[in-house]
Amino acid sequence: MGKDVEVNVPTALAELKEAIKDIIHEDALFEDDFYLLRWLKATKFNVKKAEKKLRKTGKWRKEIDMATLSKETFPDKLMDDVPIFVDTVTKDGAAVASLQAGLMDIPRLFKEWGREKLVRHLMQAFGQAESVLLFLDHRKYDGQPLTENSVNGAVFLIDADKLSAKDMSSLDVIQTVTEVCKKLKKYFPLLACKLIAVNCTPVVDVVLKIARTILEKANLKFEIYGKEEKSKWHEALQAQIPVHLLRENFGGTRPKSDDDKRVNYIDKDQIIPLLEELKL
Repeated sequence: MGKDVEVNVPTALAELKEAIKDIIHEDALFEDDFYLLRWLKATKFNVKKAEKKLRKTGKWRKEIDMATLSKETFPDKLMDDVPIFVDTVTKDGAAVASLQAGLMDIPRLFKEWGREKLVRHLMQAFGQAESVLLFLDHRKYDGQPLTENSVNGAVFLIDADKLSAKDMSSLDVIQTVTEVCKKLKKYFPLLACKLIAVNCTPVVDVVLKIARTILEKANLKFEIYGKEEKSKWHEALQAQIPVHLLRENFGGTRPKSDDDKRVNYIDKDQIIPLLEELKL
């Protein structure tokens, strides 16, 4: 939207609720103003577009039974095989997810889990992340007049060090990245606000270009740093995230023992004390 256009958020929310009144009780999310605001912001406050996307999302959420899926726990082995952590925050309180991608054995991952299961578990993770982000929106903005900035996405960090060029260029990877990015854009508005990838090689750049083509127009900014740009990304990350909350591979001083406390990919009970520490 143009900077000079003032959005009347309460009016837009009221119009969207009226437009989906026949399905609003089918999913608890549809009655959450912060969730509806995400769709409005993602569609530049075009109520008709937001309604259309919400209806498609509602149908998809039923098909995969997202209400049940998002409450399930992840297999322990999958959490070991895909080392994603969502347990820290930026200096202004946005949730931060991180992935040390080079620790993944990608061929074995697809052989043991299969593409379909991997995609389903990622949708499960997105659903859980969405719930946590909505909780954080309520925590930060409840009781205040809602504006278009009353919803926040997460920051996603990827360390591409030691990723195999052969693995990253495989058909499984290309197809999975494409499918996941399309679903992320289609069904999870504003889940992420920024993706920062470090230690990237030319092959990783190609895969990220696929993701960027799909996602960058969906309010997601990309920051890509090569292997020779360590000082740049150290400075960029430390400007956004307290150094004591960053893992060592991202230039921080966070103790490795913190990893042992993890019981799930996404845990708001780990995030809340950090927000309190930062007085947010």
